[in-house]
Amino acid sequence: MRMIFDNEYEDLNASVIRRTDPNKYCLLIEQAGTNLSQSIIETHWHEWLEITYIIEGAMQVQFPDGQLEVNEGQVALIGMQTLHKITGNTGKYHFKCLHINFGLISQYVNPSVLMDKVILIQNAEYFIKVLENIDALMDSDDVVSHIRYQSNLLELLAIGIEEIENASENDFPKGAIDFFSKILFYLGDHYQENLSLDQVAKHFGYSPQYLSLMFKKQLGINYKAYLTQIRLEKVKFLLVHTENKLLEIALESGFGSEHSLIKNFKKTYRLTPTEYRRENQIG
Repeated sequence: MRMIFDNEYEDLNASVIRRTDPNKYCLLIEQAGTNLSQSIIETHWHEWLEITYIIEGAMQVQFPDGQLEVNEGQVALIGMQTLHKITGNTGKYHFKCLHINFGLISQYVNPSVLMDKVILIQNAEYFIKVLENIDALMDSDDVVSHIRYQSNLLELLAIGIEEIENASENDFPKGAIDFFSKILFYLGDHYQENLSLDQVAKHFGYSPQYLSLMFKKQLGINYKAYLTQIRLEKVKFLLVHTENKLLEIALESGFGSEHSLIKNFKKTYRLTPTEYRRENQIG
């Protein structure tokens, strides 16, 4: 059985510890070492929720017009579809970074509540305890451990959502939501609908040409490719975690037909949805 991750996860150095649970809800990355100079991960974005726990060292998370300092013993939550750059300080470092599947999150909550947010977790001690439980249970495949693993994972999401909802505007670093991030937030909330570039541009008061240029500049892909990528993340989750027919999955993910789903899926992953489901079946 093989996993298909985003390119950024596949390209990680082989020395990095990468683990995923049998149900493919999460990817946990752990690394320790010494930076002789600043370590920089250039501006990027991804569909999975990112949670980073700094065990030793420090890092800065930069995003449009804002920056968040994350020090030893602190945890940063970086929302889905958030443009950000990460800089690790010189010296010793040790971190754990948990990526939570967009498809899993969408099964329990509207993903928009976890989009375009960059915050420090205030209740860090309890949050870290839950994160360590997830780490300890991740490789288990017995029923009891799986239930406890999923329970801790949902608790982690609940804490994150609760902290976001309780935070005032002043608690979010300056510039946490710029106009382009609002557009990504909107698409994450409405990706199941038939949204054209013209419709989205009109909704936000921009010309289609200007919005198209912004997608190219900020993400390096066009509007249609971005929307398709969100939908395919949902498709992958449904293929592995449900027995729904392809037409049902297509409509739930925002594709207008089974044919459209198959065409886009094969173009992106070089597999048909059926082949992907067969190769990634759980159990």
